[in-house]
Amino acid sequence: MSVAEQDGSTPLTRPRDERMAHLLFQSERDGQRMTQVEAWLRAGGPTEIKKPSSRVSASKAFKRGVQARVAWLRQQDAQRRVSAKPEPIEAVTADNIAALMDSVSKALTDAAKAAKSHGANNVSRQLMKSLTTHAGRVGRVSGRVDRPQQVADEGEVAAMASSVVRNLPYCSCKK
Repeated sequence: MSVAEQDGSTPLTRPRDERMAHLLFQSERDGQRMTQVEAWLRAGGPTEIKKPSSRVSASKAFKRGVQARVAWLRQQDAQRRVSAKPEPIEAVTADNIAALMDSVSKALTDAAKAAKSHGANNVSRQLMKSLTTHAGRVGRVSGRVDRPQQVADEGEVAAMASSVVRNLPYCSCKK
């Protein structure tokens, strides 16, 4: 094993070991720690069958260089987070608030449609309830903030109207 592999700075030569290192690192970063065996099985591709030898194979891979690679990935992530500059905060304007509210409405509508198309009717119903609550907030907020300036161009008005109609939630009631 070379010095570069020992310190984890270069990708591991075995693809499964590299995938295992990334899975362990990502699960740790996301707060859902994965065991070595789980990472070994997921990194293996289509044969994710737990065998008695999986624990031994995972342990050998971890000692073979996965441990150093995970430590190096952690270190790089920490350096990246420290060196990352905070994004500048935009001024709060009526247009920004309206755009944010519109994007939330669109996301909720799209999620409800996706849930319904996959047969998750309870999830879809909950999302539609959230959308109803959000629509009430949009009405309250839009009454308190300054309205955007009027648009003189009829093409822009038509585009805005079609955007509003496109983003309306579909009716899920039964007639």
